[in-house]
Amino acid sequence: MASSLPLCLLVLWLGLQVAPSAAQRGGKSATPADAICSDPDFKTLCRIIKTAGDGQGATLLQDPNAIITVFAPTDEAFGKDGKNAARKLKLKDFNDIFTTPTAADRLLRGLIIPNAALLAKALQSGNKYKNDLGQNLEYSTA
Repeated sequence: MASSLPLCLLVLWLGLQVAPSAAQRGGKSATPADAICSDPDFKTLCRIIKTAGDGQGATLLQDPNAIITVFAPTDEAFGKDGKNAARKLKLKDFNDIFTTPTAADRLLRGLIIPNAALLAKALQSGNKYKNDLGQNLEYSTA
């Protein structure tokens, strides 16, 4: 499911404060979701995170101490492959994801590699990773 979307950003999160300090954010620590939602190219993914609510994938993305790698599709990627993602999520239309929290969270979990901080230079075509759904993902370049 998630591996079919063209990916334009790899979000590496080590639970480090790379975003504004907690004091600057009113005492709240920065999270992977904050990093995604602060980028204008990821409005769709940000909406999906918000739709997923307190699901497992959304919870990981809202954890400031998470050690995860997120394969984060841009709005452009969702525009190009949204129909395929909807089909794999058993949705009639991709826009249904914004009213279906379980589908939104399933998509998020498919994009997350938990307990792994993978640097872009470590990603090589043919490498396999296990996402938060327990599915094997194979990294390949276009």
